[in-house]
Amino acid sequence: MSGAASRSALERLLRDFLVGGPGLPRIWGRRAFWQVRFRWIVPPVIVAAVLIGHRFGFDFPALPIYCVAAGIFFYNIAFAVIFARRAAEFDGNPRLDRLFTILQVGIDYSAMFVLI
Repeated sequence: MSGAASRSALERLLRDFLVGGPGLPRIWGRRAFWQVRFRWIVPPVIVAAVLIGHRFGFDFPALPIYCVAAGIFFYNIAFAVIFARRAAEFDGNPRLDRLFTILQVGIDYSAMFVLI
């Protein structure tokens, strides 16, 4: 895939995630639709919470929290790319769709545990 084609595919995928385009329900199934859209706002909310906390005078190490936020962002991208490339497999196999939804939720809980 060329650079321009890859960028175009990624832009289309990101647009689908942000506005709930037609590709999203096919990739993750309707059950997990709200979770997929919600998980993209978590890293910026974490960063904003750190900035607000420091602004109000709370003293805590921000770097580990920023690292978790970056990790969440990057594993979201990884899941998005995996699902975009293997959409046909997920269309025909609801069990596989459930497995990857459970995997995502498990990783989300792990990130939350690390934050706590």
